[in-house]
Amino acid sequence: MINMRALEFSDAPTFLEFTRKFLFAREIEHNLLLSSALTLTRNGSPRLPSLTFLAMLDRNEAVQAVALRSPNRRWILSTTTDDSAQFLGAELAKREPQTRSLFLPSHAAGEFSTSFRRESSVELAKTLDQNLMHLDRVKKLDPAEGLMRPAQPKDLRRLIRWSHEFAKECGLDESPSEAEEVIRKYLQTKQLFVWEKGTNPIAMAAYGGLTPKSVRISMVYTDPLARARGYASTLVHRLSHRLLNEGHAACVLFSDASNRSANKIYESVGYKTIAQFTELRSPDRAYRSPDNGLTVASSSH
Repeated sequence: MINMRALEFSDAPTFLEFTRKFLFAREIEHNLLLSSALTLTRNGSPRLPSLTFLAMLDRNEAVQAVALRSPNRRWILSTTTDDSAQFLGAELAKREPQTRSLFLPSHAAGEFSTSFRRESSVELAKTLDQNLMHLDRVKKLDPAEGLMRPAQPKDLRRLIRWSHEFAKECGLDESPSEAEEVIRKYLQTKQLFVWEKGTNPIAMAAYGGLTPKSVRISMVYTDPLARARGYASTLVHRLSHRLLNEGHAACVLFSDASNRSANKIYESVGYKTIAQFTELRSPDRAYRSPDNGLTVASSSH
């Protein structure tokens, strides 16, 4: 029998204080979870019913895994051992057997799913494997024609359309209203950039996911009529270079593990895969991203 217990927190600051040592020990791998908790802390950690913070403790009261349910009801799980993955699967099945989706390290997905099914009789569907890619120095790259500039309010209609297409093509569990909210947020915080040729924006990329040692690039998308010409890779190269020059120690991004062309492009910029994550969904929300050769850095705003 696994001798563990779950400890729940009602707010991000208390959760971070308790789990800080565990999360920061593997800060890059925990970028998504850690940056979410840090953002909630900076924003005052609103006490929303959907927000949940969990820590899995062993018999010595040491943290072995953590989980965060975000305001949009998606669970984000930390690195974990097989035992803690089993315990976490059973624990989340008791709390939310019809969970919307979960994002966890791929090596733990099997143990987690088996335990979740045993407790709830719900078979979670694996919908996507994503590489977590890391960069601390950009490689030399022959640039595509055009320039990078911050996205502006005049781009809003185009960016919203792109965000809807991005979510659909990546198979993201995201409604049109959620996609639009993300774009508006990035415009407000000035964290969204476009690649422009002449006067026409043809690609976009955003950044967020700030931790002390990392920043995450996402929402990489090229207009369908301008693909396979190096615009997205040049934009990611320029944005990564800018973020490193601003003092961030490393950039990370998530990329569809099955999309070899996209991963090769990111590797040409300087990114290296350091971990793999899996998305699990309840059967009624299951969807698999099409093998369409898109060069996208997926979701995880």
